[in-house]
Amino acid sequence: MKKLHAALVIVFLLTLGLASNGAAQSPTIQLAFLVDGSVSITSTDFQIMKDGIALAIEDSTCVPHDGSFEITIIQFSSSARTEVPPVVLTGANAATVGAQVRAIAQLSDLTNYEAAVNSAISEVTGSANFGVFDRQVINIATDGSPTTGELDMTTLRQRAVTAGFDEIDAEGINLASVTAVQELAYPQPGTIHPPDPWPPVNRGWVRLVGDFTEFSNTVCAKFGVIVGTPTPVPASTATATRTPTAPPTATTTPDPIDPPPSVPEPMTLILFGGGGAALGAYIQKQRQSMPDKPTE
Repeated sequence: MKKLHAALVIVFLLTLGLASNGAAQSPTIQLAFLVDGSVSITSTDFQIMKDGIALAIEDSTCVPHDGSFEITIIQFSSSARTEVPPVVLTGANAATVGAQVRAIAQLSDLTNYEAAVNSAISEVTGSANFGVFDRQVINIATDGSPTTGELDMTTLRQRAVTAGFDEIDAEGINLASVTAVQELAYPQPGTIHPPDPWPPVNRGWVRLVGDFTEFSNTVCAKFGVIVGTPTPVPASTATATRTPTAPPTATTTPDPIDPPPSVPEPMTLILFGGGGAALGAYIQKQRQSMPDKPTE
């Protein structure tokens, strides 16, 4: 009987282990969010952009507030300025980070991608979470191509990858040309959405939006794609006509975007319930078969 008892205990523990292995686990991500503050963006549009970013940061359905997501926000124009140093978002600090975003003062000068990427490299690799968190990502939101600094996007992309970044994505806001952001995207080839359907299947994407209001309304969905839990988005209402360039020849295999966290398989739940029930029934039967202790 002791052997049977031990076997039932082992079955129960094994099913418990299977169930726990199926529990959701968030990937840990460092995101450097590069925000264009050049003079071509009106103060009204810049405010709309900031409000959209802040609202998404404050919403735990857009970005995790569980300690798995670090964000750095860098504004760029002719130069770059860190507006929010690397911070791991939690329920306790999300509102504070949102307020920091709303308080950003626009730089209003030229457009320098190189300054932005260099700042991203410095901030993310200097964080205590670099080398600890699973993925390092750059996301750039811009309304134009670079006008100063390094203009060869292949050189700039390789600099970020060499520093340890796994992914570079972009939002193009009423862009006249997608060439620069497409060449900056990593892994290559940079996919363009539209015409490609959203959400993207692979990393290294460029999302085109018609104006800053559309950008603001879709920031949450963008964050969802980066953290691996794509959010459905209504069809674009933008009327701007865009002619994306043909993707360059692929030199690397795009990485698939992480699927949503797994949940326990039905069979695991059945085993867990069955194992627990069997163990409970056996213990109850053993108690009933034991003779009562005689009273004195």
